[in-house]
Formats: sequence, C-alpha cells, structure tokens
Amino acid sequence: MSIPSLHDLIIDVEAHFPAEASRTNLSADQVTQLKRIKQASGETANTLTSGIEAIGEMMGLAEGGEMSTECAVGIGWLLKELASLTRRLQEERNAAAHKLDNMSSAARKVTSANRGASSGGAQ
Repeated sequence: MSIPSLHDLIIDVEAHFPAEASRTNLSADQVTQLKRIKQASGETANTLTSGIEAIGEMMGLAEGGEMSTECAVGIGWLLKELASLTRRLQEERNAAAHKLDNMSSAARKVTSANRGASSGGAQ
C-alpha cells in the first residue's frame, strides 16, 4: 500500500460521473456537485498559484546567501507537490466544466460555493 497523497483528496471527475460517450444526462444533483467542484478547484488552484509565486519571490530575495540549503530543498519539494496538486485541480475543473457543458440537461443556473477566494475560480 502506498502512502496517501494530496491527490487522494481530490475527486476524480472522470471516474465518479458518467462518461459523455454514454449519452447520459447528468442529474440535478450531479450538475450541482460538478459546479461546486469546478468552482472550488478553480479557486484553490488560484490560491496555490499565488502562494507558489510568493515563495518564488521570497527565494529570489534570499540571494544574499541567508537561506540555508535545507530550507531551499524543503521549499523545492513543497513547490513540486503544490504544482502537481494545482495541475490536478485544474484537470478536474476542466473535466467538470466539460461535463456540465456537454451533458447537462438542467437549466444552466449560476450557483455560488464561494470559499473566500477573490477571483471566483474563473480561468
């Protein structure tokens, strides 16, 4: 058994919702769930991206040799994991958007699952 990672916390839209090829319409609950996944994934990806940028700026300012090698390596591994997680969030957001656009029979009504991010998850 492998060690669980942050990826295990993310819903795999392709695995948990009907495939477009099945020609199945999404239920109202599935539409609501996909809208929430799409918005939450977008907002989280925006937040992580901003944090990664801030860490990069901090590292750039530490050029005077004040940052230890151990600290730089730790930040490097964090950035790697965050970038991987951000990519996965974006993939799931795109999958949710695709299913909503192509499989939803319900009226497209904008709902908000605002989690406090200012950009609203739009990308």
